[in-house]
Amino acid sequence: MLSRCFIALLALALLIPTAVLAGPAPLDILSLHLGMRAASVMDRLASQGIASGMATLRQAPAHCEPADAAACPRRIEARTPDGLLVIRFAPIGGSARVARIDYAIIARGPADYDRVRQAALAHYGPPMQLDPLSWCDGPDPCPRGAALLTFRAASDVAARLALRARP
Repeated sequence: MLSRCFIALLALALLIPTAVLAGPAPLDILSLHLGMRAASVMDRLASQGIASGMATLRQAPAHCEPADAAACPRRIEARTPDGLLVIRFAPIGGSARVARIDYAIIARGPADYDRVRQAALAHYGPPMQLDPLSWCDGPDPCPRGAALLTFRAASDVAARLALRARP
């Protein structure tokens, strides 16, 4: 009897997501977060069904030397079913890592903004600021360098999400 209870508790412990045990997950857009490398971003996009033909990696600036290519800023642009995702890289710790993520969510009707806003509130929880909706990976007020996510209405699309380090 004791062994069955132990096995049941062990099975339950294995089902608890690591993020729950480790505390809150970092802010993300489509499971992408600041500090990721380009290869990890491309893998994550592919795992979400965004084919390599829908995601383009751009190396910039053009004057980067091959020896410095890992530290050169880059960006990835990816078409999603809902809009356009632009991931910008900057040299961090000797390699190019995600420094900013912008997601333009395309409107399909007048109610789209409210629907997307409600989805953002459900996904990220209560914001630390209401205008624009903002979330921070840190205490309130959001400290410099912490991940800051903002959600805004946009005239050309339903909404724009932006994730960056707070200046």
